[in-house]
Amino acid sequence: MVRPEEAALPLQEERAYFEQHRSELVREHVGEWILVKGQNRIAIYHTWLEGYVVGAGLFPNQGFLLRQITAHDEPIILTRLFTGNGADS
Repeated sequence: MVRPEEAALPLQEERAYFEQHRSELVREHVGEWILVKGQNRIAIYHTWLEGYVVGAGLFPNQGFLLRQITAHDEPIILTRLFTGNGADS
């Protein structure tokens, strides 16, 4: 059973790993993509797609962190809600 505080922070362990290693990763791999599961760096990839294919294959039906290595987090701005049901086209 997932405790409420854990449900509110998906991939908390993976995010903590990334933050702990960010400066090293930026020095060596800025702009590339890192795949993290738990406290383990699985690999570094040149593209999001490469990392996603490997992550989905290694961890089917499980969460994993795949994110671009950057010095600072960039905000994501959505200009409208997209629900994918065809009503927003």
